[in-house]
Amino acid sequence: MLWLRNDNREAMWLFKKGDTYYMTASHTAGWTPSDCFYRTATSLAGPWSEEREIGMDPEPTNNRSRSHGSQHRYITQINGQWIYGGDRYPYHEPESYNTNLNNGMYILCPVIWEGDHPVVQWKQTWSIDASVSAFDNWSSHHLVDSGPEGNDDGDFANNLLEFALGGDPRDPNDQGASPVLENLEGNLRFRFPRHKNASGEISYKVQYSATLEKDSWIDADTIETGTQTLDEDYDWVLNDLSGLHENRELFVRIKVTKTGS
Repeated sequence: MLWLRNDNREAMWLFKKGDTYYMTASHTAGWTPSDCFYRTATSLAGPWSEEREIGMDPEPTNNRSRSHGSQHRYITQINGQWIYGGDRYPYHEPESYNTNLNNGMYILCPVIWEGDHPVVQWKQTWSIDASVSAFDNWSSHHLVDSGPEGNDDGDFANNLLEFALGGDPRDPNDQGASPVLENLEGNLRFRFPRHKNASGEISYKVQYSATLEKDSWIDADTIETGTQTLDEDYDWVLNDLSGLHENRELFVRIKVTKTGS
């Protein structure tokens, strides 16, 4: 159970950004717009910071324009965009938004971050891509907390690599299916697991090195010869590495990056 002083506070909401928990709340102001506040902590057990007011852009000029004419309900994230949701009372048809800021049943506004401080921007019109990526689906299923570059289970593979290879990001003993290098009658074959629905999100690159030194890895000239089903979400990708020099001791790996990185 969490105990915090909450004089004249309501509509508590909890979310996490990075390694920080945010507890947000609305001031009680009857049926009228109210100021919004938050506290932060790196652990749910605390200690929690002193209360701070959520920023508003533009800043309110009177009580009716506090929180853009709303009472705080939540702050959440969709596809990297942070969103503020606010209630409005009494109920008015949504069409009246355009003529009176204080009308309407609720508002949705974009949130920007000034360091660790949230600021709610008033936008008359704006849009967000609500489609869910394969990584986001996977993250939600596995309860991932720290994003693609994080490492929820503390093993050698970050969350992006676990996603790419079919691992369990909350189990340090499961990093997914391991790539395999095979010598078949003198021909090098390399196979690795690849997510079936993440071609626009991540890229897989086969690399080789003779020394394992940090800057010694070279992109391999590979020929993809086919795929085999691994499971519902992953295929084995078969690669011909015969283009590599013969009679040479080499290390081979798969490098995974976010598309565009």
